[in-house]
Amino acid sequence: MIMIRIVSAGLLGIIFLLLMASISSGENILKKTADHKGSTERFWLDETAWQKLMEEPANHFLMARETLSRNDKKTAARNISKGVNIINIEILRAAKDMKPKLSNVVDELLLFVQDLNNNKEIIESDLERAFLRAESILVQHKLAKADIYIAAGFLKNAAYALEAACRHMLYSQIWNPRKISAEDAEVIKKTQEEMLFLIDSENWSSQQIIDVRNLLKHLLKKN
Repeated sequence: MIMIRIVSAGLLGIIFLLLMASISSGENILKKTADHKGSTERFWLDETAWQKLMEEPANHFLMARETLSRNDKKTAARNISKGVNIINIEILRAAKDMKPKLSNVVDELLLFVQDLNNNKEIIESDLERAFLRAESILVQHKLAKADIYIAAGFLKNAAYALEAACRHMLYSQIWNPRKISAEDAEVIKKTQEEMLFLIDSENWSSQQIIDVRNLLKHLLKKN
């Protein structure tokens, strides 16, 4: 079954605002391209502008679980749809090889939305595994974006992408029955704080950004 992905008018408005913010940014991201792993990626949206207005799919997933626990299927479906809308925007911004992975996440979540809207019973553990897959793919997506930004020399954008990767790593633990070690969780939290500090200070070191990228890829593979 082919399912139509719908982006709400409100989110289309957010896209417009973000594009305007990108155009006005000093980095001229809209015109900058970078050849990375054999494909040319267009920087049509500045990561810094996007992150300022970014909502977290995790917030909507948590609300979906909470409303589903009260057997409010329609509201749970709406909350999942809100998370899906955000992932849809991420698909527009994703590296070429990440688009199918993110699209598969959207398709899977929309099946749950369809079942809930049809008042069907769903297995909560299946939904939570879908949320886990969504967060895990979003980690990969943000790391892929960091690769592109590093290759193009946009270190601030890379820091934003790496900070987001940390957040999605931590969000994934909400749904993962196999928790990461307390030590690894602390490393991720401290790395997130380090990226936020760099973003605020704008004291960029390319090697520092690369080291963080490599660390997060190691933790992703490990866990």
